[in-house]
Amino acid sequence: MKKNLKYVGQSNGGGPNPAAHTEVTAAPTAGKRTRILIVEDEPAMVAGLRDNFEYEGYDVISAGDGVAVTLELEPSEATRALWPSEFRLTYRVLVQAALELTLEVENRSKAAFSFEEALHTYLAVGDVREASVTGLEGRAYIDKTDGMKRKTLAAGAFRPSGETDRVFPGTVAACTVADPVLGRRLIVDKTGSATTVVWNPWSDKAAHMADLGADQWPGMLCVEAANAMDDAVKLGPGERHAMGVVIRAAAI
Repeated sequence: MKKNLKYVGQSNGGGPNPAAHTEVTAAPTAGKRTRILIVEDEPAMVAGLRDNFEYEGYDVISAGDGVAVTLELEPSEATRALWPSEFRLTYRVLVQAALELTLEVENRSKAAFSFEEALHTYLAVGDVREASVTGLEGRAYIDKTDGMKRKTLAAGAFRPSGETDRVFPGTVAACTVADPVLGRRLIVDKTGSATTVVWNPWSDKAAHMADLGADQWPGMLCVEAANAMDDAVKLGPGERHAMGVVIRAAAI
C-alpha cells in the first residue's frame, strides 16, 4: 500500500514547526496510513512528537532513522526527440542527519557521449545579503552575468551583493555557507564533481521568474555540485559516472 509522507520540521526556536504540525493533526483517512517525517535535533522533542502522532494513528519516522528515495529515468519517445543516446539516470536521495544526493549516469549506447549535469541545491538562508561562501577563494570562475567573462575570485569569503551566476571549473573542495541570520553553517561536500556553481537571481530577475516568486530570492542561495563547461563528462559504452553531494548543518 502506497503511503503518504508529511514533514514536521524545526522552528527557529528549536521546537516543531507550527504550520507543519497543523497540517498533519487531522486523523488519517480510513484505510490509509499517512507517514510523518520528523526533523528535529532534540531527542526529547522527537520522542514526544513520535508518541503523539503514533497515538493518533500515523506511521512516524525521524530523520535519524533515514529515509531513502530512488528515482530512475530511461529513454522514451520524449527523450529521444531531444537526445538520441541510450542511457539510464538513477537519482538517490537519503534524508537523515545529513542530506545525501547521488546522480548516476549510465551509457547504454554503442557509442560514447558527453553530458553536463548539476544538482540544483537551493539552500535556505535567513538573508542572502548577509550570507557568505567559503571554499572558493582565489579560484577562477566564469561570470554568466557579465558576458561569460573569466575572472578570479578574491581572497576571503564571497558575499553575494547582486545577481550571481558563477561557474567555478576545476573545483572539487567542499564549500561552507555561513548564515548569521539563522545562526548556522551549511557544509556542502561533494564527490564526482569538478564544477561548483553559485547562483541567486536577485530582485530584478526574480520578479520575472514564474517558478520562484518576486519575494523569495533573499531566502535562498544555490551552491551546486556540477560537471559543466570545461568539466563536461564523457562516457564510453557501458560506463557509469556518479556525482554525489552531502549537505550538513552546524551551528556557527
